[in-house]
Amino acid sequence: MKWIQLLAMASLLFGVAAQTAMASGLQAPPVQIDGPVIPVPQSYFGMHIHRPLTTTPWPDLPFKTWRLWDTGTTWADLEPRKGEWHFDTLDGMVKLAAAHQVEVLLTFGRTPGWASSDPQTSFGKVERTVVKNKRWQCSSKPAA
Repeated sequence: MKWIQLLAMASLLFGVAAQTAMASGLQAPPVQIDGPVIPVPQSYFGMHIHRPLTTTPWPDLPFKTWRLWDTGTTWADLEPRKGEWHFDTLDGMVKLAAAHQVEVLLTFGRTPGWASSDPQTSFGKVERTVVKNKRWQCSSKPAA
C-alpha cells in the first residue's frame, strides 16, 4: 500500500514539474537523430498472419520470418487427443511460407487438457514428434 502512495506522489510531482516547465517556456533543444548508414536487413523483420489459409491475404511487404501463433497450430491443435495428430493446417502454413520464401517460427504452446497432469514430460514428446515429421526441415539455430 505504501508503494502506491509513493507512486502517486511521484506522479503528482512530475506533473507539477512538467506544467511549470511548459508555463515558463522551457523547451528541450531539438535533437537530430541520423538513421543507419545501411538498411536494416530483411531478416530482422517477422510477421504474424491470422487466418492466411482462409480469409487473410498474404502481405505486400517484405519480411523474412512468420511466427505461427493464433493460427490453429499449437500443441493442443496438433494433438487434441493423445496420439491423434492433425497436421493439415500446419502443412498448409509451411507450404504457403515456402511459396513466399519465408521461414516459419513454430511456437510450441498451449498444453492440451489430456496432458496437463505432467506437461513438462509430455512437451518433450510433442517436440520430438513434430520435428521427426519428414515434411519439414527444422533448425534450432536462428536465421542469419
